[in-house]
Amino acid sequence: MTIALLSRFPLEVKRQLGNRAPPELIHRLGEIKDVYPPSLVPLWVNNTLAYHVKDPVTRTEIKAIWNELAYQFQQMDCIRAKNRRFNLDLTDMVNAMYLTTRMLSFGTLARLSGWITDKLWPKEYSLAKHAANEPAFRSHQADFVVYGHTHIYEIVPLEANYSAGRIYINTGSWQRFYYFANQSNRRRNFIRLSYMTGVAFYKDGEREGHPFDSWIDTCASWKHGA
Repeated sequence: MTIALLSRFPLEVKRQLGNRAPPELIHRLGEIKDVYPPSLVPLWVNNTLAYHVKDPVTRTEIKAIWNELAYQFQQMDCIRAKNRRFNLDLTDMVNAMYLTTRMLSFGTLARLSGWITDKLWPKEYSLAKHAANEPAFRSHQADFVVYGHTHIYEIVPLEANYSAGRIYINTGSWQRFYYFANQSNRRRNFIRLSYMTGVAFYKDGEREGHPFDSWIDTCASWKHGA
């Protein structure tokens, strides 16, 4: 989804609007892939346009660009293949959101996306079930399953006995993300945060017998007065 829709959006805006697109707008739209959860992208885009684009005609043109990209996204074979009858999952919700964007203004979508995220997006989204189904884990060849390059940092014990455990670890992502401030007035504000996480595994006898260490560091991605 990031490549097919979100990454193309600022490129198409720049290509079609040319010099009429402010450089700061293109720069900010280039960060669209950093919005989490993705169901809030329409809200984030609405906020960005409200701040950087004052001309309503230009905003309408940008919305038309989004509509076309959303339509092309919906027609992709890989997206259609993920739709399963009678099984509402995160893929269906995100697909429905981008399909709806073609029929509504960004302002309406901003209000709708906040409601959908509150009601349907899981507050605790985990990949632990996927980790437990990894062949190496199921065959007991591995005691640890490590994922990365996702939005969620987590450590989940999958199995345990009296002396040891089998663990799923997700290191999250190193890049900056826009997270929704859930107490903001009218559900309009986002905050930028950067996470740096790491995991170290040890052989027998190292680290006083401890099998691994994991740590996380959080950095605010803004400056005072900026």
